[in-house]
Amino acid sequence: MRFFWLSISLFIASIIIAQDITHGSFDNYALSYNADEIEKTSYIGTPYLIDDWRRVEVIIQRDTVKYREAKYNIDKNILEIKSRGEEMYISGLNISQFRWKGYEGEGSSIYRPNVSLVHSDNEIKELLRTTVLDDFKLLTSYWVVIRSPSSETPQLGGSVNEGRIIIQRRHFILQDNELFPIKKIKDLSKYFNVQEKKIKKIIKSKKFRIDRHEDLVILLDQIKT
Repeated sequence: MRFFWLSISLFIASIIIAQDITHGSFDNYALSYNADEIEKTSYIGTPYLIDDWRRVEVIIQRDTVKYREAKYNIDKNILEIKSRGEEMYISGLNISQFRWKGYEGEGSSIYRPNVSLVHSDNEIKELLRTTVLDDFKLLTSYWVVIRSPSSETPQLGGSVNEGRIIIQRRHFILQDNELFPIKKIKDLSKYFNVQEKKIKKIIKSKKFRIDRHEDLVILLDQIKT
C-alpha cells in the first residue's frame, strides 16, 4: 500500500512540475474543432464540474487560449465552449491544463484533465485540481460514477440512457513528493499534529464541508495559524 501511494505521489509530482512551465497568451486563438454533435444522455444530476458558463484560460499543446464562456464535462472529458454564437468542444486529451478566471478562490487552482489513477483495480480518467498552499499543495481528483436505476452497484465512467450521475472526489496533500489522503478530520489532525477538537471547532464555526476543495483551502490555512 505504501508503494502504491508513493507511485501516485511521484506521478502527480511530475505533473505539478510540468504545470509550472509558463506559455505565451493569444486572444481569440483559432483552432480546428471536431464540432460533431456530442451524444446527449438522460440522467438525474449533472456531469459538469461547474454548471454555469465561466471565463477560462486553457493551455492546448504549448499555446494559451482564452474563452469567455466555457464549462467542463467530466463524464465526456471535454471542455464545452461558446464562441461566435456556436457551441464547440475541446477534448480533454488535447488540454494540458486550464484555470477559471475572475472567480474568488479559483485564481490559484489549476485543473489537469485525463489523469490516470486506479480505483479497485479499475483504471479511470480523472480531473485533477491543484492549489498551492505555502510549502505544500492541496490536490482534489474528480471522476464520474453512473448509477443505474435498476442496480445498486455504481459503474465507473461511460453513459447510460437513464440513471443518476454522481461526481466523486477525493483529496490529498502533496508535500516533499509524498501524498497524504484526506478523508476524515483525524487525517488532518495527524498531518498537522493538531487536536481534532480544534479542527471540529473551526469547521462548525465556518460551516465548512471537508469534501469541498474551496473549504479545505481555507480550513488548512486556519489550522496552520
